[in-house]
Amino acid sequence: MVSEQRTMSVLKRAALSEAEAQLFLFIQKHPGCSIADAVAALKISKSTLYRAFENLKKLELIAPANSSWKNNLVVKSLKKLIGKLENEQQKQKRLIGLLKGIESAERPSSFDATRGIEELNEEESVQRYLDLAGLGWHSVLSFGNWEDLNETYNLIPVEKQFVGTRLKKGGNAFVVVTCEGPKTREIVDFNAERDQHEDRKSVMVADDQKPFWITAFEGNDYVQMIERATTGRLKSTFIHSKPIADFYKRQIYKQLI
Repeated sequence: MVSEQRTMSVLKRAALSEAEAQLFLFIQKHPGCSIADAVAALKISKSTLYRAFENLKKLELIAPANSSWKNNLVVKSLKKLIGKLENEQQKQKRLIGLLKGIESAERPSSFDATRGIEELNEEESVQRYLDLAGLGWHSVLSFGNWEDLNETYNLIPVEKQFVGTRLKKGGNAFVVVTCEGPKTREIVDFNAERDQHEDRKSVMVADDQKPFWITAFEGNDYVQMIERATTGRLKSTFIHSKPIADFYKRQIYKQLI
């Protein structure tokens, strides 16, 4: 069994305040107690304890056992707190990626070795794609079967958001599509309507590849390959490597000539 001291330490590391952690432990030790019982027992001001009480309720760590909002209190699951921490962890990972992108834009010559590969699920893939739009680069190069990929996930709103960010930055676009269709035409037409001044080139090439979308950049060493997973959802591979990024950029440029 986890000791009270250990639980207190973990709860505080999970960003609970001293009052919130103490109140949680008090209710855990005294199920069915009231908030008034905690006020009487703990050496914490009433106002501070009530704020702690409200925060613990929002996190669904505690709840009344009946309709009375401050009586018969019991400890609930830690699932929501765990989910909150996991969400913050994902945000931190994306922030690290953004910072690396800024660094790569400032010192591109320092990136001359493979960094690593990251596998992303559908939600992470879409968010990473949008994050990439705001990083340090001057041209984006894309290749793949956009049409069939949209049968898995409606990427049109995502691409429009990406394009909007790109146009604000003044970045160029070089696009090679391997399948014609209404979704492909929609995003190409959207590009054309939004900006008439950028250096943009779109070409169609014959290719029987499965649905996928590769994006690389001039200005950093990132590559993202979005594809359809066996589950029917999107997934992607995110690579931070100068040799690999240079390889895909060369392949895309060859198709543009």
